[in-house]
Amino acid sequence: MSMSLKAWITTAALAAGIAVGMPAPAAASESDYLRLHDNLTYLTTEQLLTEGYRVCGAIDNGVRSTDVVGMVMNDLGISVDAALNILATAVVDLGC
Repeated sequence: MSMSLKAWITTAALAAGIAVGMPAPAAASESDYLRLHDNLTYLTTEQLLTEGYRVCGAIDNGVRSTDVVGMVMNDLGISVDAALNILATAVVDLGC
């Protein structure tokens, strides 16, 4: 039985939401965040940084993580997995 895309996004985003509720590490940095580029080579450094800070802005303004995942997917034309990776990494490494 396969899970619908919406259900999968909701489940994954809820899991990522756990990270959103956690305090950022003291050493949050752009260079750590940009390690995403190792796996998301089709995105530029500028795209990653712009979207990472956009994620932080959305989280800071109370946007639900499921909506943030959709925003990232739409902005960059990427998969759910890649969008979740950007969300989680931004929260941890950019200190959202």
